[in-house]
Amino acid sequence: MQNQEERRSITRKAILSEATRIIIDRGLQACSIAEIAKGASFSTGAIQHHFKSKDHLLKAVVTEHIFDKNDLEHDETETQLTLKIRCKRVVKAMWAYYGGNDYFVVWEIMLGVRHNEKLWCEITEFFKGAESKLEFKIQDYFSDLSLTSIQARDASIFVSSHLRGISLLRLSYPNNTAISSQPDYLAELLHMKMQDILQNKIPQHL
Repeated sequence: MQNQEERRSITRKAILSEATRIIIDRGLQACSIAEIAKGASFSTGAIQHHFKSKDHLLKAVVTEHIFDKNDLEHDETETQLTLKIRCKRVVKAMWAYYGGNDYFVVWEIMLGVRHNEKLWCEITEFFKGAESKLEFKIQDYFSDLSLTSIQARDASIFVSSHLRGISLLRLSYPNNTAISSQPDYLAELLHMKMQDILQNKIPQHL
């Protein structure tokens, strides 16, 4: 039997899921409390109980609904995988975001609220924190390479900037099957970068 906190969490997730669906299907302007209530079969009062305003709801779509995954979490045995396989897993985990609708939902929201200074700043600050967490995860994922924070940041920016470009290509040429192989090429490039770091690493005892 579900307790009150579990029911609250399920309801909240259902509201955010419906808001995301509306943005994907009809754009940000169509995403109103009334439309979410209609699609999710909740009263507007119930939605406002969870989200005091549309700004609060849009922020939660980004910070709770879209960025709620820990795709680079791993156990110690994964450091025993080959460098090439780990590079593929990093790109695959990041492509799960950039290669899906979530990436475009985020930008629909960001572009739509760019004149709302308070909300814009709140979401931007969230992204800064998310980027720092990703850099830390990359350091942890390649712990045997002893990456510096600068190297981890470089790897993060290298992968994310390429995936943004591939994502835009996918949007522009949705029927081009060659685009689907681009993340694999990127994984090869990341592998080369990591090999360079490994080969140029100065032994700890020197």
